[in-house]
Amino acid sequence: MAKKNKTVVNDFDKATMVATPKSVATPTETKNTDLYSKLWRDSYDKEASKKKPTIFELCKHTKGPKGEKLYQAEVFFPSEDVIFDKDTGRRRKIRYVRGEQSIYAEEQAKGAKAKMIKFEQGVVVVHYTDTTLLEFMRKCNYNKSNPDRLTEMRQVYFEIDKTTVAKKSIEQEVTILEASTLALRAPLSKIIPIAKYLKIDTNKSLDEIRYALKNLGTKNPKKFIQLFDDKEAVFKGMCLMAAEYGVLKVTANDIKWENGTKIMSIPLGQPAFEALVSYLKEENKFAEYVNELESRMNAIIGK
Repeated sequence: MAKKNKTVVNDFDKATMVATPKSVATPTETKNTDLYSKLWRDSYDKEASKKKPTIFELCKHTKGPKGEKLYQAEVFFPSEDVIFDKDTGRRRKIRYVRGEQSIYAEEQAKGAKAKMIKFEQGVVVVHYTDTTLLEFMRKCNYNKSNPDRLTEMRQVYFEIDKTTVAKKSIEQEVTILEASTLALRAPLSKIIPIAKYLKIDTNKSLDEIRYALKNLGTKNPKKFIQLFDDKEAVFKGMCLMAAEYGVLKVTANDIKWENGTKIMSIPLGQPAFEALVSYLKEENKFAEYVNELESRMNAIIGK
Protein backbone atom coordinates (compact mmCIF):
# COMPACT_ATOMS: atom_id res chain seq x y z
CA MET A 1 0.00 0.00 0.00
CA ALA A 2 1.30 3.39 -0.99
CA LYS A 3 1.87 5.69 1.98
CA LYS A 4 0.12 9.06 2.07
CA ASN A 5 0.29 12.02 4.38
CA LYS A 6 -1.23 11.86 7.86
CA THR A 7 -4.83 12.96 8.12
CA VAL A 8 -6.73 14.21 11.17
CA VAL A 9 -10.48 13.68 11.02
CA ASN A 10 -12.34 16.37 12.96
CA ASP A 11 -15.87 16.75 11.61
CA PHE A 12 -18.19 13.80 11.52
CA ASP A 13 -21.73 14.46 10.37
CA LYS A 14 -24.69 12.95 8.54
CA ALA A 15 -24.93 9.17 8.62
CA THR A 16 -27.30 6.25 8.35
CA MET A 17 -27.79 3.62 11.00
CA VAL A 18 -26.37 0.15 10.45
CA ALA A 19 -27.07 -2.80 12.75
CA THR A 20 -24.32 -4.24 14.92
CA PRO A 21 -22.79 -7.39 13.38
CA LYS A 22 -24.15 -10.58 14.91
CA SER A 23 -22.00 -12.83 17.04
CA VAL A 24 -20.69 -16.19 15.90
CA ALA A 25 -23.44 -18.82 15.84
CA THR A 26 -22.87 -21.95 17.90
CA PRO A 27 -22.51 -25.00 15.62
CA THR A 28 -25.22 -27.65 15.62
CA GLU A 29 -24.76 -30.27 18.34
CA THR A 30 -23.23 -33.53 17.13
CA LYS A 31 -23.44 -37.05 18.48
CA ASN A 32 -20.79 -38.00 21.02
CA THR A 33 -20.58 -41.45 19.44
CA ASP A 34 -19.08 -39.93 16.31
CA LEU A 35 -15.35 -39.73 17.04
CA TYR A 36 -14.57 -37.12 14.40
CA SER A 37 -17.50 -34.94 15.40
CA LYS A 38 -16.30 -35.06 19.01
CA LEU A 39 -12.77 -34.16 17.97
CA TRP A 40 -14.13 -31.23 15.99
CA ARG A 41 -16.37 -30.14 18.87
CA ASP A 42 -13.47 -30.19 21.34
CA SER A 43 -11.28 -28.26 18.93
CA TYR A 44 -14.03 -25.71 18.18
CA ASP A 45 -14.84 -25.13 21.85
CA LYS A 46 -11.17 -24.68 22.66
CA GLU A 47 -10.71 -22.12 19.87
CA ALA A 48 -13.98 -20.31 20.65
CA SER A 49 -12.95 -19.92 24.30
CA LYS A 50 -9.86 -17.94 23.31
CA LYS A 51 -10.24 -14.20 23.63
CA LYS A 52 -9.37 -12.45 20.40
CA PRO A 53 -8.70 -8.81 19.50
CA THR A 54 -11.41 -6.70 17.91
CA ILE A 55 -10.64 -4.93 14.63
CA PHE A 56 -12.16 -1.65 13.44
CA GLU A 57 -11.74 -0.57 9.83
CA LEU A 58 -12.12 2.83 8.17
CA CYS A 59 -15.09 3.27 5.86
CA LYS A 60 -13.22 5.53 3.45
CA HIS A 61 -10.72 3.97 1.07
CA THR A 62 -9.65 3.88 -2.55
CA LYS A 63 -9.08 0.85 -4.76
CA GLY A 64 -5.85 -0.40 -6.25
CA PRO A 65 -5.33 -1.87 -9.74
CA LYS A 66 -6.48 -5.33 -8.59
CA GLY A 67 -9.48 -4.05 -6.63
CA GLU A 68 -7.70 -4.15 -3.28
CA LYS A 69 -8.52 -1.56 -0.63
CA LEU A 70 -5.99 1.24 -0.22
CA TYR A 71 -5.81 3.46 2.86
CA GLN A 72 -3.72 6.36 3.98
CA ALA A 73 -0.82 5.08 6.05
CA GLU A 74 -2.03 6.89 9.18
CA VAL A 75 -5.36 8.53 10.00
CA PHE A 76 -6.01 10.23 13.35
CA PHE A 77 -9.24 11.37 14.97
CA PRO A 78 -10.05 12.75 18.45
CA SER A 79 -11.16 10.18 21.03
CA GLU A 80 -13.97 12.40 22.34
CA ASP A 81 -17.65 12.34 21.51
CA VAL A 82 -21.11 13.12 22.87
CA ILE A 83 -23.43 10.14 22.71
CA PHE A 84 -26.99 9.30 23.71
CA ASP A 85 -26.85 6.96 26.70
CA LYS A 86 -29.98 4.82 26.50
CA ASP A 87 -29.45 3.61 30.08
CA THR A 88 -29.76 7.14 31.53
CA GLY A 89 -31.89 8.61 28.75
CA ARG A 90 -29.58 11.60 28.27
CA ARG A 91 -26.57 12.69 26.28
CA ARG A 92 -23.17 12.16 27.86
CA LYS A 93 -19.63 13.07 26.93
CA ILE A 94 -17.31 10.13 26.41
CA ARG A 95 -13.59 10.04 25.79
CA TYR A 96 -10.81 7.51 25.78
CA VAL A 97 -8.11 8.28 28.34
CA ARG A 98 -5.41 5.69 28.86
CA GLY A 99 -5.43 4.43 32.45
CA GLU A 100 -9.01 5.55 33.22
CA GLN A 101 -11.54 2.86 34.11
CA SER A 102 -14.51 4.69 32.59
CA ILE A 103 -15.14 6.31 29.21
CA TYR A 104 -17.57 8.88 30.71
CA ALA A 105 -15.93 12.28 31.23
CA GLU A 106 -17.74 13.01 34.50
CA GLU A 107 -16.38 9.77 35.99
CA GLN A 108 -12.77 10.47 35.02
CA ALA A 109 -10.10 12.30 36.99
CA LYS A 110 -9.92 16.07 36.69
CA GLY A 111 -7.45 17.15 34.07
CA ALA A 112 -7.66 13.83 32.25
CA LYS A 113 -6.82 14.32 28.58
CA ALA A 114 -8.03 12.26 25.67
CA LYS A 115 -5.58 10.68 23.25
CA MET A 116 -5.83 10.77 19.48
CA ILE A 117 -6.79 7.39 18.06
CA LYS A 118 -4.67 6.23 15.15
CA PHE A 119 -5.74 3.99 12.29
CA GLU A 120 -2.73 2.36 10.65
CA GLN A 121 -3.24 1.13 7.10
CA GLY A 122 -6.98 1.54 7.64
CA VAL A 123 -7.44 -0.40 10.88
CA VAL A 124 -7.28 -0.20 14.66
CA VAL A 125 -6.69 -3.48 16.49
CA VAL A 126 -8.03 -3.40 20.06
CA HIS A 127 -6.70 -6.07 22.42
CA TYR A 128 -9.33 -7.68 24.65
CA THR A 129 -7.52 -6.38 27.75
CA ASP A 130 -8.05 -2.74 26.67
CA THR A 131 -11.69 -2.71 27.77
CA THR A 132 -12.13 1.08 27.89
CA LEU A 133 -10.85 1.62 24.35
CA LEU A 134 -13.09 -1.18 23.12
CA GLU A 135 -16.10 0.36 24.89
CA PHE A 136 -15.31 3.80 23.46
CA MET A 137 -14.91 2.48 19.90
CA ARG A 138 -18.20 0.60 20.09
CA LYS A 139 -20.28 3.39 21.67
CA CYS A 140 -18.83 6.19 19.55
CA ASN A 141 -21.12 7.87 17.01
CA TYR A 142 -18.40 7.50 14.39
CA ASN A 143 -18.91 3.72 14.55
CA LYS A 144 -21.07 2.63 11.61
CA SER A 145 -21.82 -0.64 13.46
CA ASN A 146 -23.28 1.15 16.51
CA PRO A 147 -27.12 0.77 16.47
CA ASP A 148 -27.54 3.59 19.03
CA ARG A 149 -25.37 6.17 17.23
CA LEU A 150 -26.62 9.69 16.58
CA THR A 151 -27.40 9.62 12.88
CA GLU A 152 -26.41 13.23 12.25
CA MET A 153 -22.78 12.17 12.72
CA ARG A 154 -20.77 10.85 9.79
CA GLN A 155 -19.80 7.18 9.69
CA VAL A 156 -16.04 6.89 9.97
CA TYR A 157 -15.30 3.25 10.78
CA PHE A 158 -17.00 -0.09 11.41
CA GLU A 159 -16.34 -3.20 13.47
CA ILE A 160 -15.22 -6.14 11.37
CA ASP A 161 -17.58 -9.10 11.62
CA LYS A 162 -15.18 -12.04 11.68
CA THR A 163 -17.99 -14.51 10.95
CA THR A 164 -19.01 -12.67 7.78
CA VAL A 165 -15.41 -12.37 6.64
CA ALA A 166 -14.84 -16.09 7.18
CA LYS A 167 -18.06 -16.98 5.37
CA LYS A 168 -17.15 -14.84 2.35
CA SER A 169 -13.71 -16.40 2.29
CA ILE A 170 -15.18 -19.91 2.30
CA GLU A 171 -17.70 -18.99 -0.42
CA GLN A 172 -14.86 -17.62 -2.57
CA GLU A 173 -12.85 -20.80 -2.09
CA VAL A 174 -15.87 -22.94 -3.09
CA THR A 175 -16.44 -20.79 -6.20
CA ILE A 176 -12.78 -21.13 -7.20
CA LEU A 177 -13.03 -24.91 -6.73
CA GLU A 178 -16.15 -25.04 -8.93
CA ALA A 179 -14.40 -23.03 -11.65
CA SER A 180 -11.34 -25.29 -11.51
CA THR A 181 -13.52 -28.40 -11.69
CA LEU A 182 -15.32 -27.06 -14.78
CA ALA A 183 -12.03 -26.30 -16.49
CA LEU A 184 -10.65 -29.77 -15.74
CA ARG A 185 -13.79 -31.92 -16.11
CA ALA A 186 -16.27 -30.21 -18.47
CA PRO A 187 -16.96 -31.98 -21.81
CA LEU A 188 -15.00 -30.98 -24.92
CA SER A 189 -18.20 -29.65 -26.49
CA LYS A 190 -17.96 -26.79 -23.97
CA ILE A 191 -14.21 -26.66 -23.33
CA ILE A 192 -13.02 -26.06 -26.90
CA PRO A 193 -15.58 -23.37 -27.87
CA ILE A 194 -15.03 -21.52 -24.59
CA ALA A 195 -11.26 -21.75 -25.02
CA LYS A 196 -11.68 -20.25 -28.51
CA TYR A 197 -13.95 -17.52 -27.15
CA LEU A 198 -11.35 -16.66 -24.48
CA LYS A 199 -8.61 -16.56 -27.15
CA ILE A 200 -6.73 -19.52 -25.70
CA ASP A 201 -4.48 -21.31 -28.17
CA THR A 202 -6.19 -24.63 -28.93
CA ASN A 203 -3.30 -25.95 -31.03
CA LYS A 204 -2.01 -27.62 -27.87
CA SER A 205 -2.64 -30.80 -25.93
CA LEU A 206 -5.98 -31.06 -24.15
CA ASP A 207 -4.22 -30.97 -20.78
CA GLU A 208 -2.54 -27.68 -21.70
CA ILE A 209 -5.86 -26.18 -22.84
CA ARG A 210 -7.61 -27.22 -19.63
CA TYR A 211 -4.73 -25.90 -17.53
CA ALA A 212 -4.89 -22.52 -19.30
CA LEU A 213 -8.65 -22.40 -18.69
CA LYS A 214 -8.14 -23.28 -15.03
CA ASN A 215 -5.69 -20.39 -14.61
CA LEU A 216 -8.16 -17.97 -16.18
CA GLY A 217 -11.05 -19.38 -14.16
CA THR A 218 -9.40 -18.83 -10.79
CA LYS A 219 -8.89 -15.12 -11.54
CA ASN A 220 -12.61 -14.43 -11.87
CA PRO A 221 -14.34 -17.69 -10.92
CA LYS A 222 -17.93 -16.42 -10.80
CA LYS A 223 -17.76 -14.93 -14.30
CA PHE A 224 -15.96 -18.05 -15.58
CA ILE A 225 -18.69 -20.36 -14.26
CA GLN A 226 -21.40 -18.19 -15.82
CA LEU A 227 -19.62 -18.49 -19.16
CA PHE A 228 -20.46 -22.21 -19.36
CA ASP A 229 -24.17 -21.33 -19.40
CA ASP A 230 -23.69 -18.45 -21.84
CA LYS A 231 -25.06 -19.85 -25.11
CA GLU A 232 -23.94 -16.82 -27.08
CA ALA A 233 -20.34 -17.09 -25.89
CA VAL A 234 -20.23 -20.82 -26.70
CA PHE A 235 -21.74 -20.12 -30.14
CA LYS A 236 -19.12 -17.43 -30.87
CA GLY A 237 -16.41 -19.92 -29.93
CA MET A 238 -17.97 -22.46 -32.29
CA CYS A 239 -18.00 -19.83 -35.06
CA LEU A 240 -14.28 -19.19 -34.58
CA MET A 241 -13.66 -22.94 -34.92
CA ALA A 242 -15.96 -23.15 -37.94
CA ALA A 243 -14.06 -20.31 -39.64
CA GLU A 244 -10.76 -22.16 -39.05
CA TYR A 245 -12.15 -25.32 -40.64
CA GLY A 246 -13.77 -23.46 -43.52
CA VAL A 247 -17.32 -24.29 -42.46
CA LEU A 248 -17.94 -20.54 -42.28
CA LYS A 249 -16.40 -18.04 -44.66
CA VAL A 250 -16.02 -14.61 -43.17
CA THR A 251 -15.05 -11.47 -45.10
CA ALA A 252 -15.15 -7.80 -44.18
CA ASN A 253 -18.61 -7.61 -45.76
CA ASP A 254 -20.46 -10.87 -45.09
CA ILE A 255 -20.64 -14.35 -43.57
CA LYS A 256 -21.32 -17.39 -45.76
CA TRP A 257 -21.50 -21.16 -45.45
CA GLU A 258 -18.71 -23.22 -47.00
CA ASN A 259 -20.80 -23.74 -50.15
CA GLY A 260 -21.10 -19.99 -50.71
CA THR A 261 -24.63 -19.58 -49.36
CA LYS A 262 -24.84 -16.15 -47.78
CA ILE A 263 -25.99 -15.99 -44.17
CA MET A 264 -25.84 -12.23 -43.63
CA SER A 265 -24.12 -8.96 -44.47
CA ILE A 266 -21.93 -7.49 -41.72
CA PRO A 267 -22.91 -3.95 -40.68
CA LEU A 268 -20.05 -1.48 -41.01
CA GLY A 269 -17.79 -1.42 -37.97
CA GLN A 270 -19.36 -4.40 -36.17
CA PRO A 271 -17.39 -7.55 -35.20
CA ALA A 272 -18.53 -10.37 -37.46
CA PHE A 273 -19.79 -12.85 -34.87
CA GLU A 274 -21.32 -10.16 -32.63
CA ALA A 275 -23.33 -9.09 -35.67
CA LEU A 276 -24.22 -12.72 -36.45
CA VAL A 277 -25.60 -13.35 -32.95
CA SER A 278 -27.67 -10.15 -33.08
CA TYR A 279 -29.03 -11.06 -36.52
CA LEU A 280 -29.97 -14.62 -35.53
CA LYS A 281 -31.72 -13.44 -32.37
CA GLU A 282 -33.69 -10.80 -34.28
CA GLU A 283 -34.75 -13.44 -36.82
CA ASN A 284 -35.51 -16.00 -34.07
CA LYS A 285 -33.07 -18.40 -35.72
CA PHE A 286 -30.41 -18.66 -33.02
CA ALA A 287 -31.19 -22.24 -31.87
CA GLU A 288 -31.69 -23.35 -35.50
CA TYR A 289 -28.26 -22.06 -36.54
CA VAL A 290 -26.53 -23.54 -33.49
CA ASN A 291 -27.79 -26.98 -34.55
CA GLU A 292 -26.92 -26.31 -38.19
CA LEU A 293 -23.39 -25.23 -37.31
CA GLU A 294 -22.85 -28.30 -35.13
CA SER A 295 -24.13 -30.55 -37.90
CA ARG A 296 -21.85 -29.02 -40.52
CA MET A 297 -18.86 -29.14 -38.16
CA ASN A 298 -19.49 -32.84 -37.47
CA ALA A 299 -19.76 -33.54 -41.18
CA ILE A 300 -16.32 -32.03 -41.86
CA ILE A 301 -14.37 -32.91 -38.71
CA GLY A 302 -15.86 -36.40 -38.52
CA LYS A 303 -14.56 -37.37 -41.96
